[in-house]
Amino acid sequence: MLNKKAIELSINFLVIIILSLAMLGLGIQMMRSFFTQSVQMHQELSEREAAMIESMLDRGEKVAISINSKIITRGDVDTFGLGILNVLDSTEKFTIAYTVVANDINNIVIPDPGQKIKIILENSEIDLKPNDREKINIFAKVDKEAEKGNYVYTVVVSRGSEVYGRARFIVVVA
Repeated sequence: MLNKKAIELSINFLVIIILSLAMLGLGIQMMRSFFTQSVQMHQELSEREAAMIESMLDRGEKVAISINSKIITRGDVDTFGLGILNVLDSTEKFTIAYTVVANDINNIVIPDPGQKIKIILENSEIDLKPNDREKINIFAKVDKEAEKGNYVYTVVVSRGSEVYGRARFIVVVA
């Protein structure tokens, strides 16, 4: 009688292990599917943003940002696309920098993000031949402790000490 209970317990244990492995496999497959879809959506968005930048530069804008406002959840990172077109007659070295805007158009004070929002430029200097264009990523990394709100930044593209163009983008912390 004791042997029957031991065998039954072993069989139940094996069934539970087999079911657990099957569930783990399904979970991994589902996560892989979600990740693949997410990467595809991000690539499509990036292609759409690149097309928007190209369109703005085709219209003659010297400095363009594809989407000027993005909602970023605390703890996440998102990318803004910046395009630069050299309309000058010579090869030029352009410097890219950004500043935090203290007041908006309606003179409403915008909070200073401090170190809670990090802006990272893919390149801070580029050389462009006449009529060449370049697309640069601007990464906005929002700290988990950042305050909710709208944070406005101005990208300044300079040629030596002369400002070549400006563009503005807004990080909306949710």
